[in-house]
Amino acid sequence: MDVKQGTHQTGRHRETREPPSITHNDKDQLRAAITSQFIVSPSHNPLTVPDLPVETKHYITSHLVGIFHTWAKPRGGALVAVGDRVNVGQLVATIESLNVINEVESSFAGRVVEILVLEGQSVEYGQKLMIIDTSAESEGQ
Repeated sequence: MDVKQGTHQTGRHRETREPPSITHNDKDQLRAAITSQFIVSPSHNPLTVPDLPVETKHYITSHLVGIFHTWAKPRGGALVAVGDRVNVGQLVATIESLNVINEVESSFAGRVVEILVLEGQSVEYGQKLMIIDTSAESEGQ
């Protein structure tokens, strides 16, 4: 038994339904409803991204497990202190692991806001060591 488009079978009876007729007035209303949903006012552009606050504080993290040091050589002075300006690639600390001194370099240019670990403290992989502020205000100071 084949059922054709526009027909509906209920039990043993088969009834045919006609598609609803659309008047000229209905077409105009439908066209107005559709176009009003897709017309964008000149002041509202959905493709523009609103200005979001730029993150200016970045973390320097540990790339291995070991003991954190602020110096490059034993009995040497601290490499950086809070308030110091650092450049990308600048040596800012060391981590001693298996009696080997490993360098920690800054990935950002800016000012050291805070040193989060103490001299001689054990650190883990991915642990935050320092906060660097990259905002223009901090660089001008």
